Amino acid sequence: MALDKHGFTIKEPISDDELIYICLNNAPCGTDRKHVIELLKVYTAIRNRPTGPYHLYPQPKPWQP
Repeated sequence: MALDKHGFTIKEPISDDELIYICLNNAPCGTDRKHVIELLKVYTAIRNRPTGPYHLYPQPKPWQP
């Protein structure tokens, strides 16, 4: 982990797919539960691939100042 100029830790950037997985996992009320479960299965399969999520959806590196 990296530290900023004030000594606080900086989290590593995550991919868009990882963010979508986190949001779906914390899906609020009002969403179709069965649909969310199916999408979680898809994203779990993507995350568990040996090459990682970048194999299916290549993501550019996040911009860093």
